[in-house]
Amino acid sequence: MRIGAQILIDSNLTELQLEQLFSGCWGVGYEPEIDDFDGWREVLREIVRLCDEYGLSGSSVGR
Repeated sequence: MRIGAQILIDSNLTELQLEQLFSGCWGVGYEPEIDDFDGWREVLREIVRLCDEYGLSGSSVGR
């Protein structure tokens, strides 16, 4: 998850493109709580921070 989040942070995707990407990931009626963040890149940075904090480097993906 960390690696994917970092790739999206570093990408040239606009905020609208990130919104379109993520809006297709959740089912009807589920809205991710991003009110405390200033956009999807900030949400992704929080994911990276949490992965680092809990030692989830992404190297065990798929295990």
